[in-house]
Amino acid sequence: MPHKAALAIVWAVLTVALAAPARADDPPLTLELTFSQRALQELAGLSEMVTVSAFYFGEPAPGATIEPDEDGLIFLGLEEHVIWPVPQRLRLGANLAAMPHAQVVAPQVNVNIYSARFGAEDNLLDCGLIDGPVQDFAGRPQTIGCKLIGE
Repeated sequence: MPHKAALAIVWAVLTVALAAPARADDPPLTLELTFSQRALQELAGLSEMVTVSAFYFGEPAPGATIEPDEDGLIFLGLEEHVIWPVPQRLRLGANLAAMPHAQVVAPQVNVNIYSARFGAEDNLLDCGLIDGPVQDFAGRPQTIGCKLIGE
């Protein structure tokens, strides 16, 4: 019986933690991912997963010491998550605070979502994307829908 009691305590703690309001140190980007019924069926049939890729960058700030790339931008970091294709909430930007913000005018983010290519050689998904200043997307969930290419 101690095992059941421990599970009940863990469940209670998780329930409280998940229901808690966002804190200042929470990741700034929250995605609400949705999938069309056809996409869910196709991906499940192939045991395919989904990659969520966030690329952080920005225009050089005055006095920046990091060399910009050929497009004149400074790379701040890359974040990738490989997830199962089910509707879900995903938080991004956990390491954003550790990135060299002072090197850029304003941190930008580009988020792309595509099939992980474990079950199919080519990308199967057509998903919305996020592209712009991080501050434009912080504080409210961003809904991104995915469907099969050509759907």
